[in-house]
Formats: sequence, structure tokens, C-alpha cells
Amino acid sequence: MWVPRKFDPLNKSLKKSKDGADYLGTNGATRRLGRSMALRTQPDREYDKKRIELGHEGPYLPILLEVCQEQELSYEYRDGVTSYGVYTFCVAKVLREQRILGINPSFKGLSQLVTAKLRRLKYNQTPNLVGFSKRIAAKIPWSAADADGNQQPAPTKRVAKTGRSKTAKSKTAKSKTAKSRAAKSPRKRRR
Repeated sequence: MWVPRKFDPLNKSLKKSKDGADYLGTNGATRRLGRSMALRTQPDREYDKKRIELGHEGPYLPILLEVCQEQELSYEYRDGVTSYGVYTFCVAKVLREQRILGINPSFKGLSQLVTAKLRRLKYNQTPNLVGFSKRIAAKIPWSAADADGNQQPAPTKRVAKTGRSKTAKSKTAKSKTAKSRAAKSPRKRRR
């Protein structure tokens, strides 16, 4: 008979914190991707003391946008015959909508908008956002130039150019009107 094993928590003080499950999973012993748990094994007090001594912020923590919570499933969204991950579909849709409105959301704002859209589409899936609180609250950099912290407005949607000159457009318009006149005029029959 299979019996689940009990693992010792990787970091007891982190497990007790409000964000503990984001780092360690619900059991406190899961090594989750991107969390640098091998560098976060010391209790909070020791960790903070050492960090202050070294004048360091601590291990690097990227901003992690996860499709769903640990105990949930991620779903697919069908758009005709094409299938997308519902989270990816919603993120792309929200970013397009925000860009058209000229709004540059924060990572936290994006996560909240995507969660709301998932609820409207009736999916039982809650995205998870993990990262340093200041970075999560920062606006999403729309380009590499924005990544240094300079907050610029969201770029507006570009209008595609056809590449045809005005003379080519006028010739096309003239030929279309000539064709429509020819279609309307009665044809002479040959005998």
C-alpha cells in the first residue's frame, strides 16, 4: 500500500509566512522552479541579519506569472479550431485592450485583470503572481528602454501602411468605377 511520506520543511519560518506556499508549496517541502530555495534555507532572522551585514538584497527572484494555483488545473480555450491555453489567451487579450486604451498596467494589475477575465469566461483557474513586491507593483516595461525604471506611457497602436502610392490608389479607384459602370450598362447582343 502506498503511503505519502512526510518531508521536513525546507524553511520553517518561510513556511509560516503569508507567501510561504508560493515558495515552498502547501507541504512546505516542495522545491518550486525559480524560487532559489537552495539559497533561502536559513530562518528569517538569520537571513535578514546576514543580508544586512553584506549590504545585499538577497537571492535574485524573477517575476513569475503562473497559470494557476498549485491545487488547480490549467485549461484550454477553443477559438474555432484553434486551441490556446486560457491564461495565455486572456493575458494577450488584456494586454491588447490596455494598449489600445493607452494604459500601462502593473504586473499586479495585469494579474487582477486576467483573473477577472477568467471569471467572466467561467474558468475555475486562479493565476499566481510571485516576485519582489516593488517589482510586482511596477508598470510593465513595453520596451527594453522602459526596463531601467523610466515610466513611459504605453505605446499607441500603429496603423499599418499599405505601401501603395497615391497615383497607384487613384488608378485602382478609376478602374473599379469603370468596371462598375460596365457591369450596370446593358450589353449589345450579336446576331
